[in-house]
Amino acid sequence: MTSRLHRWFTVQRDHIFTAEMEYVNFDNSGCIPMLNSNGIQKIYEKTKGIHLSQLIRPDGKEMYYKKVGYNFLSVSAIKPLAYDTDNNEIEQTKLGTIRIDKDYYEYVLLLLCGKFNLTKWLTYGDDFDLTVRDLLSFSFPFDSINSEDKRELHNCYMKLIEQMPKTIQFKLNAGINVGTFNTSALWNITDISDAIFFKYISENPLILREAIESHLSKCVISNKDDNGGVEVKLSLQQVKPQQKILEQKPEHKDNILTMIARHETLERIRSGEKTTFKRYLDDEEFAKQVLVTENGKIKFSRDHCPYTAKNITSIKLVYDNESIVKKVTNITFRSGINPQGKTAWKIIFHF
Repeated sequence: MTSRLHRWFTVQRDHIFTAEMEYVNFDNSGCIPMLNSNGIQKIYEKTKGIHLSQLIRPDGKEMYYKKVGYNFLSVSAIKPLAYDTDNNEIEQTKLGTIRIDKDYYEYVLLLLCGKFNLTKWLTYGDDFDLTVRDLLSFSFPFDSINSEDKRELHNCYMKLIEQMPKTIQFKLNAGINVGTFNTSALWNITDISDAIFFKYISENPLILREAIESHLSKCVISNKDDNGGVEVKLSLQQVKPQQKILEQKPEHKDNILTMIARHETLERIRSGEKTTFKRYLDDEEFAKQVLVTENGKIKFSRDHCPYTAKNITSIKLVYDNESIVKKVTNITFRSGINPQGKTAWKIIFHF
C-alpha cells in the first residue's frame, strides 16, 4: 500500500500522522510511487508510443527547465534570465537544457508544462529536484494524434509562447535576481492541451482529469510565493511567439536590514578598512531585528547552509546617532564559536 505525497507546515507537524490518511494499492515496478488514486499508475508507466527520451536530438530545439520544483515545474522555450547587483546578466546554476526533436517540440513543451506532468513528478520525484529523467520518463503516442487535435495543440502552443514572458518572477538570493517562469499561470492553456492528451492515454479522460485535479488540490500548498523569495511582477512589452526576450530585468527594490554596531566597527567600514559585517544567528538581539524586519527575514534553506538570507539587499548599521547604509554584494555562512563559547552559525554580509 502507498499514499500520496504529504506536505505540511510546522504547526501541523504534531497532527499530520494522526489525521486520516488514504492508502491505495500499487504495482512494484522498481520504485514506490506516491499515488493519490487507484488506476493512474498504469497511465504514468505506460509504454505505448514514443518514449520522450527518444526525442533528444543534438540538433534539436532547446528547451529550458529549472532544476527545482514545488507547486509548478518551470519548463520553457525561452531562457529565464538572472542579474547580478549591477543588473548585468549572469548564468543561472539551477537551469538545465535539453534539445528536443523539432517535429515533436510543441507537444512535449505543452505536456511538460501541464498539470499531468506535475502530478507525475509529485508521484515519482523527490519533491525538490527536477531532473532530465523526471521530465523524460514517459511514453506518449504522438504519431496517433489526429489532424484536428494537432491544429488545436498548435494553437495552444502559440498561446503558451505568447503568454510565457508575462509569467516571469524574480527571486532575490544573496543580491542576485534569479528569473523563473511560473507555468502555473499558464494552466488555463495547458488544461486544454492536457484534455487532448488524455484522449490518447486513457479510456476515461474525464475520470483522469478529476484524478489530476484531486491530486493537486491536496498537494499544492504554500504560505509564501512558490520560489521562496521576493516575487517581482514585471511590465513587459508584448513578445511575438518564439521571439527572444530582450528584457526581463526586475524592478529595483532595496530591502534594508537595520543592525546595531560598535562605533569602532562603523568607522572601519566607513573608511573602507572593513568590507564585511557578521552576526551569529543565535544572537537574540539579531533574531528579534530579523523577525520585525518586513523584507529582511532569514529563511530556512535546503542548501548546505542551514539558513539563507534571500531578501536582504542592504544593511544599515547604527551606533547612537550615527549610521551607515551598505549595499550587500554577497551573503555567506560559516560555523564558529559565539560569544557564549558555543558552536554556532554566523552570517557574513559582504559589501
